Amino acid sequence: MPDPNTLDDLLRGLVDGLAGLSARVASLERHESPNQGLDATSSVTFGSIYPGTQGNSHLVVVDISALAAGANIQVDTGASGTIALAFIINASDGTFAIYTLQGGVHATQEISDPSAKFTNAKGGAGATNVYWEAAGATYRLENNLAAGAKNYRVLLFMNG
Repeated sequence: MPDPNTLDDLLRGLVDGLAGLSARVASLERHESPNQGLDATSSVTFGSIYPGTQGNSHLVVVDISALAAGANIQVDTGASGTIALAFIINASDGTFAIYTLQGGVHATQEISDPSAKFTNAKGGAGATNVYWEAAGATYRLENNLAAGAKNYRVLLFMNG
């Protein structure tokens, strides 16, 4: 049987450690600003940006609700030279991919696409497309799946 004094000390240390962690998490700044400058003309709702604000974040979470078939939406902050690692989840279909957004090179590179349902070119048939659009100078996500509107979650680890 464990020594009760040692067990009490262990539990007390665990509780103190969790309280400290909880305080640190609570102190992180969280911004709830739908359409925080990202493609403001779209009807797509953007989620939270953590921590910091658009343009200087290192982690950006974008929730895209009901992106219609054939529609596209900006997924970067529009900062010149944005370099990012993008985790993209099609929450409607349960598929995902990982891309790099290559900053001033203005290109995307697919790293992983286990379902083969993503491409890095605009207009890719039957796919979710992640690409650079020169006309708007932005990285875009396009729902080119035939099955209607889709919900996406995009997580960007970025420098811009």
